[in-house]
Amino acid sequence: MSPGQVSGDWICEAQLGSGGFGIVNVWKNKLTNQRVALKKCKFGSEELMTARHKAHWAQEVDIMLRLDHENVVKCMPVPVGLDQGSEDLPSLCMEYCESGDLRRVLNKPENCRGLPEGQILLLLRDVSAAIGYLHNRRIIHRDLKPENVVLKSTDSRIIFKLIDLGYAKELGASSLAKSFVGTLQYVAPELFLEKDYTKSVDYWSLGLICYEIITGCRPFLPHLSPGQWVDHVQSKERKHIAIVEGIEGDIEFKDRLGLESRLARPLAERLEEWLRCLLDWNPETRGKDQTNGQIVVFSQLEKIIRLRSIRIFNMTTRSLVHFVEEPLSLDFQHLQQFISTQLHIPEGHQLYLTEEGYRLTAEDQLVQFVAAEFPIFLVDTRRINLTLAEQLKQIELRIPNLVQHFLRDVKKKLIDYHHKMMYIHGYHFISQENEKNQLFAIGLRGLNSYVINSSCEVYGGGGGPLDIHFTRAKSKLDFHNISLEQDLARYEEQAQSKDRITSNKMIDNWSQSKADLVKIVDTIHSRISMLEENKRSLMSAIKVLKMESLTSPTDKILQKCASRSLQLYDNLRRERASTRVDNTARGMAQLVVRMLRRRDELLNTSCARLVQLRQLLADVQDLKAGNVGIVKACEKVEGSILRSQNRRQSDIWTLVSVAIKYTPQFNQNEKKYEGFNNLDAENEICLDTTATQTLIKENSDLRKVMEERMNNLDSLFSAAANISQ
Repeated sequence: MSPGQVSGDWICEAQLGSGGFGIVNVWKNKLTNQRVALKKCKFGSEELMTARHKAHWAQEVDIMLRLDHENVVKCMPVPVGLDQGSEDLPSLCMEYCESGDLRRVLNKPENCRGLPEGQILLLLRDVSAAIGYLHNRRIIHRDLKPENVVLKSTDSRIIFKLIDLGYAKELGASSLAKSFVGTLQYVAPELFLEKDYTKSVDYWSLGLICYEIITGCRPFLPHLSPGQWVDHVQSKERKHIAIVEGIEGDIEFKDRLGLESRLARPLAERLEEWLRCLLDWNPETRGKDQTNGQIVVFSQLEKIIRLRSIRIFNMTTRSLVHFVEEPLSLDFQHLQQFISTQLHIPEGHQLYLTEEGYRLTAEDQLVQFVAAEFPIFLVDTRRINLTLAEQLKQIELRIPNLVQHFLRDVKKKLIDYHHKMMYIHGYHFISQENEKNQLFAIGLRGLNSYVINSSCEVYGGGGGPLDIHFTRAKSKLDFHNISLEQDLARYEEQAQSKDRITSNKMIDNWSQSKADLVKIVDTIHSRISMLEENKRSLMSAIKVLKMESLTSPTDKILQKCASRSLQLYDNLRRERASTRVDNTARGMAQLVVRMLRRRDELLNTSCARLVQLRQLLADVQDLKAGNVGIVKACEKVEGSILRSQNRRQSDIWTLVSVAIKYTPQFNQNEKKYEGFNNLDAENEICLDTTATQTLIKENSDLRKVMEERMNNLDSLFSAAANISQ
């Protein structure tokens, strides 16, 4: 039926596809709005079908109706009102997957370099789950290809589902099969060579699909027919996962995935090992562990899919690195260790910022940055006074090999395969540089905000916490010195009396303690003055910084280059190679040169800003450290003042205790005891207890007054500090 035709409560909306014998249409129920996909035999095809074809058709319907898995398209009895088909060629009613098939996704121009990382992992998880489900029921699909993977949209995500089990094979007691079916470009070698095969044929096809969704093309000489590439594939080693034809026509065996994809390198490295397992020529060892022969296809992939990837944008080199870990290891400490090892930035000098300039710490959950729109921005906070020229040398630039080739020889005639690959790599290079420019500009905005906010924390103005700490220390020193002067005055009075007590050593210690404390406080005051001068200089620079405009994250010229390069590729692939007028990469080369020139212009401005911000950030950190140092110095000198006060009080009480202990026993022959009035002498001392009691009372009263004043002072400054905060 054609679109628009009605059958009972159902209306035909569109034709989804058509094969050799079958046709699939979308039907919508007019009452419930339910949509289904109905596969039925084409009109007139029944007479052309052999008994074997009819058996395959009936087998597919039978198998599909028995399956029940999220990643296998759901089938159901044909609703009343729709064509039921015949007994030997029944119709097959399936859930409608409105987002099309994987081939349609891969054919989008922007996916010429492979799918985004998130889609790759989801697709591999879903398709491998479906294959595992089939294999557990002793069913081989035998025709895995992008056209047989469809997409179903849900509220949470896209679900990938397998369809078309027309070539599926149910294994009996034997695990071997012999008949040849499937699509030549995706079938395993043993199928192509008409040898016995097992379920490992699905592993091979899965490996081809995996490689294609990562890179955008099949792994083995994709421009050649299977008959042309099979001998090369047979001669490859197990480690090789791709075979390409070089510019000069030489055959190159690859054991790594190309860098011109959207997959994080750490994940690519793990998938490379998995692909070696899948794309093993030998069906006996394919999909198995080389040491124990156990099937590891699904367990290996599960470990990879469990990993979580976080993008880190290194502001110093203007490049992305990927932090890939198990969910339980996705924490701040492991991130710091990773950056320290990979980028050689000490943990204490790693500053992590969001695009808004918020600083990340161990208190933040890193899982929120998995698959986030923006990466975490990394700033090296070490004080490295780089010039603009030195900073520009730190910026990474990796030009793909094929791009380098056409830049060196723009007039070289190319075959269609190389022509397209050069345009794909050119588009990837331009698009990647455009993305890096956007992230660099966004990172600079975040760093700019962080520096400004941090400077506000450093410069709190007059009456801030730093002033409070110093004023409190200075006041305590003043009280200490007043107390000292009173003690010295009392000491001099009693030293003139008849029953005096003297100790030059004690007085020298008191004087030296005072001098030391005054010197320390004066030094702190000098340091504060220097800090205040540096703060004023910083605030002047910050004021200028606020007035300067930042580069927009989206540069129109680079954006236009990226869009134009994609359009060039799209135009190229639509042209027939035989009618193509220009077989060179001149058009893409011109775009790449234009992009590089603009890139250099933007880098000069952006790197100058980065150098400025890093210097200001280092100044802010120095001032913060200076503030902390002064606060600690003030606290330390307060402790020293208290200890000095306590020592002096202890000295006074020592005098008192000696006076109490040694009271004169007679008044005659006084010259006999003259030596006892000097505490520095090694003699016993005799004093009049009346003078002693007076001294005890005076020092006790003074100590109470001092303690009261100190307590009041501490309360006053604590209240002031709270108000300031």
